[in-house]
Amino acid sequence: MGKKVFLAIGIASMFSQIPILREVMVSCRGSELTIGVFLAYWLIFSSLGSYYSSQRERYVDVWKTILLVSLLNSVELLALRCIPKMTVPGAELPLLFQLTLPAVSAPTSFCLGLSFVEGLKFSRIKPREAYGYEALGFLIGGIALDFLLLGRTGHLFISSFLV
Repeated sequence: MGKKVFLAIGIASMFSQIPILREVMVSCRGSELTIGVFLAYWLIFSSLGSYYSSQRERYVDVWKTILLVSLLNSVELLALRCIPKMTVPGAELPLLFQLTLPAVSAPTSFCLGLSFVEGLKFSRIKPREAYGYEALGFLIGGIALDFLLLGRTGHLFISSFLV
């Protein structure tokens, strides 16, 4: 299990976080407050997933969780695309709505936090090495997104890329 799991978690995190962040920016017209709230939601729900996993004694299959992240991410992107169409064209979303919109990313970030701790439970890798492999996965995912996928494909294709 080892190194590949943490590389996959890093790549899945990039492939899920960046398209959702871009959709939130489009929906809220680039509001910096919304971006900050999105990142706060991401960290909070990721830490809740990690905490939940640390309290559980039963094993959760990390590969199935990564697959679930990919599926949830596609649903989240569809929801983010539909929400602005429910308002008047050209109108700004109300501020309260803009601040709760990033909560759509909660299931994905929860599952990624859960999968990291589950990977640590059942691998022989030390936590510092796991963080290193996850960071390498972030780097690989970021390069793949930036140079290969973002300009050529849509967000829904990217979010389901890991399936």
